[in-house]
Amino acid sequence: MIFQPSTPLKRRALMALALPAAMMLAACGESSTATSSAGAADAGIFVVASTNVYGNIAEQIGGEHVSVDSIINRETQDPHSYEATAQDRLTVSKASLVIANGGGYDDYLDQLVASDSTPVLHAVDFADSPAETDVAESSASATTELASEDAHDGHDHSGSGNEHVWYDLHTMEALAEGIKDQLVTADPDNADSYEANTKTFVASLEALTERTHALAEKNAGKKFAMTEPVPYYLLAETGFADATPEGFTSAIEAGNDVPALVALEMEDALKAKTFAFLAFNPQTSTPQTDSIRGTAEDNGIPVLDFLELLPEGKNFQEWMSENISSIEGVSAK
Repeated sequence: MIFQPSTPLKRRALMALALPAAMMLAACGESSTATSSAGAADAGIFVVASTNVYGNIAEQIGGEHVSVDSIINRETQDPHSYEATAQDRLTVSKASLVIANGGGYDDYLDQLVASDSTPVLHAVDFADSPAETDVAESSASATTELASEDAHDGHDHSGSGNEHVWYDLHTMEALAEGIKDQLVTADPDNADSYEANTKTFVASLEALTERTHALAEKNAGKKFAMTEPVPYYLLAETGFADATPEGFTSAIEAGNDVPALVALEMEDALKAKTFAFLAFNPQTSTPQTDSIRGTAEDNGIPVLDFLELLPEGKNFQEWMSENISSIEGVSAK
């Protein structure tokens, strides 16, 4: 099926209406940025990221030569429905580089970029990079068996149109190179530092990718279900096949109730132990998804939590390593 992006039209329409009003409430708007942007323009290159995921990557590439502000930085915030504030507009106006996810995930940030001269990187634009193509080819032998099994209708095949690209390690490698290129252009005197930092970052992701490839060799034929397609790219990389009933994730992402027959199909599959695990997004849980989680737990199906935002106190690689570890735990059973 064709995957429906997680920022549905009705959310985007509401966001578009709310944004101008939010800009008028400067006096009462509370900034959601991680740090104050006052004087940030004087502290080296000032980078603004839509979420702390991209903010952390920018910090690792830029090192001491950049100052980074992440607009969305708390696990309690939902990037899908975020409404920008006047403080956010002020922060973005000072940026030398803006990093967004794109793909409809954080349209508010594009609306905040006042200057056409401000470079804006969209992570989704790096999803078709040579690095991603290479890994797809290298892991094809491990997943060929699943592909034929899951080619039929009735399951959410959530790779197509899925904008949650930060769970794709290869796309993040390519994005890191893109960030490096922008920083070198803006600050050629520190090019060697940016190059070295990027090599370190990419090497750490390559080590994680080796772990996912090892998992892919073990998990051919195993299936998973998910409440939202946030971790899809990482899960697919580890060899598991998405067997989520069609229409489940798209309903949850649209903020709608899952159709009764689809919910029943999910419940029955969990009771039949069809899935090796259930991937759960606690950040956007609803009574319906909580019920599905309960059914999984009652039937001995492991539930793995996958967040949209970087947990406090961790960098991107540590976070992804923990996610992979949870998958390794299921795979070992």
